Amino acid sequence: METSSESESFGRSRGLRSRGRRSGRDRERSSGSGTGSDVRAADTISQKISSLANTLQDTSRNLTKVDRMLGQYREHTDDQAEAMALLRENLEDSISQLQTKRLSRVNGVRTPSASTLQTSDLEIHAFHQSLRDLCSDHQRLSDDLDREILRRNRYLTGYDTILLFLLFLHSCRPVGRADLEKELLELRAQVQRASVLGEVEELKRALDCKEKERLQLSLQVKVQDEKRVHSCVLSTLQSRGLTEKREMEALLLESTKSRDDLKTRAQQAVGQWRAKCRRLQREVEERIRKNVLKNGTKQKESSHAQLKSLSQQSESACRELTEVLGRLAQRDEELHRREVELMEARQRLLTLEQENREEVHQQAAIQSRLKEENQTLEERVETQSRRSQRAQDVQAELQASLKQATAANAQLSLRLAEEESAVRELKRSNAELEAKLTALRVERVALGQQLQLEREIHQKELDSVKATTEDSVMKKEQISDQKKKQSTKFLYKIIKYFFKMYAASDKELREALQIKLDRMKDECDKLAAQLSTEEESRSLLQRKYQLLKQQLEDRRRASESERERLENRVLQVEADQEAVLTALGEELDAACRILAKNEDKLQVFTKLRWLCEEVREHDAKAQRWKKQHQQTKDQLKALRQSRDSEQAVLLQRLHQQEKLLEALGRHSEVSAHTTRRLKPQDELHITSKSKLSSAKYQKRKIEISLSLRDFSEAMS
Repeated sequence: METSSESESFGRSRGLRSRGRRSGRDRERSSGSGTGSDVRAADTISQKISSLANTLQDTSRNLTKVDRMLGQYREHTDDQAEAMALLRENLEDSISQLQTKRLSRVNGVRTPSASTLQTSDLEIHAFHQSLRDLCSDHQRLSDDLDREILRRNRYLTGYDTILLFLLFLHSCRPVGRADLEKELLELRAQVQRASVLGEVEELKRALDCKEKERLQLSLQVKVQDEKRVHSCVLSTLQSRGLTEKREMEALLLESTKSRDDLKTRAQQAVGQWRAKCRRLQREVEERIRKNVLKNGTKQKESSHAQLKSLSQQSESACRELTEVLGRLAQRDEELHRREVELMEARQRLLTLEQENREEVHQQAAIQSRLKEENQTLEERVETQSRRSQRAQDVQAELQASLKQATAANAQLSLRLAEEESAVRELKRSNAELEAKLTALRVERVALGQQLQLEREIHQKELDSVKATTEDSVMKKEQISDQKKKQSTKFLYKIIKYFFKMYAASDKELREALQIKLDRMKDECDKLAAQLSTEEESRSLLQRKYQLLKQQLEDRRRASESERERLENRVLQVEADQEAVLTALGEELDAACRILAKNEDKLQVFTKLRWLCEEVREHDAKAQRWKKQHQQTKDQLKALRQSRDSEQAVLLQRLHQQEKLLEALGRHSEVSAHTTRRLKPQDELHITSKSKLSSAKYQKRKIEISLSLRDFSEAMS
């Protein structure tokens, strides 16, 4: 359906061109004729206008269809891109698997499928390259499509204006040239009026926007005025708070001064009353002594009366003291209440200052907003002036586009043909891409199958190689056992043969060889005994090693526990020292207070002496604790050094013992090998876990080698 509509539009455009040419020729021929030619020209113009309108409608339909096709193609290309991304991920996974398999293989083993792997790698590389080419082609096609869409949108904007103009002309259907010229003039006037009306409407809109902005600004100004009034009120409140704060501070100073005066007066009064009480007590004691000496009843009665009067005076003094203390407590309560009021006033001042700061910040923000809004308004005015200029430019462009409409209509058919060819090319490329995608999918499936087959082949080859290696090992062991048995049998046969041949003639040689064999047997027995003893000594050394290890661990744990205990003791000493110092400070403060209150010098001197003695005792204790602390530190250092040295010595011993064990193990292996050579019937089974010194081992090795040489010479 789309191709038929496009062919129809193409045929119409051709017919229109032929008609236009014929009408032009007819006009040239009939230029000499009269007024009848004008009517014919009007008819031809109306026919041209109608045909142009039809062609433009067809082009618009075709363009909408092309839009749909382009959207479908975009969706298809997106699906293709997703499929290509999936293919890329699968390829990368397969490549990573192949690389891991290659790395996991043994370097010396070569499988017969190396050529197949190389070919598969080349195929994967070619497939990857084709994918890259497809991606680049896809990107290029998408860029071309975007360019074509931009061009089409540009042309559509011009075509819409031409369509409107042509439809208006077709609705009017003029009859003559004069009428056509009049209608053109009227149309130009209408266009100018429409432009003027558009400018007027834009100006009205701008004025409405400015009115709205002015109202908003007025509201903002009102809000700012209210905020300024509020800030003035806050400043007045702040000034009042500052004055109240100053008054409260002055009252606080006066109250503190009065409190200090009252304290001093009370202390003086208490001291006077205490002095009076002491004097009265002394007088009473002296009078009691006098009365006791005189033993007079009258004096006793007078002393009792004086005692009663003194007790009454002391009671009155106590009452006065309680009254003075109550007044002091009331003054303290008043001072506390005033301090609380001062704190509340300070908090109020702080809140007011915070509110003032917030108001200042808000005013600064509002001013910045106003500046920004003024700038935006100026920018809007500039944009409106630019729009008016653009409208005038658009009007001039419309007048020029009216002149260029005929040329654009001629180019429409060519561009439509180009678009049709482009659409066909896109369809072809789409079909090619689909074919390539199907081929790629088939190749991917084939590659996966090939990889699976190669994995199975490699697994089978590995299993076969393992089986062959195991069989070869078993065969080699069997062959070696058979050869050993044959060699032993052959040796026994040779020995028997030689003994039979030379039994009569070589008795002395046989006796010598027998003696040597006996010696060698004795030496082998000795070696076996030494090996057993050395194994026992090695086990003893192992036990000693374990015991030393346990002792080291126990010592380390004990040293750590002792270190923790000493650290706790040091902390306790420091805490006791701090407690002693605090107690000394408190006692000194109490002593100073007592000195300030009391006037008796004897008590003061005795207390001072007692305090000095306590201070000396505390100093001596502190020095003793310091010495103990230093001693504990030195002990800890010595313990650590001894532990480190013991650990180093034990580690050296352990290393030496390990080296000796390794050397003895090697020596025992060599001795076991030599004994096995000497006795093929495996009479002696010497273990490889022994301990021999290097010098003895060298001597014995030399003796064994000499005896073996003698034995081989005798056998030869």
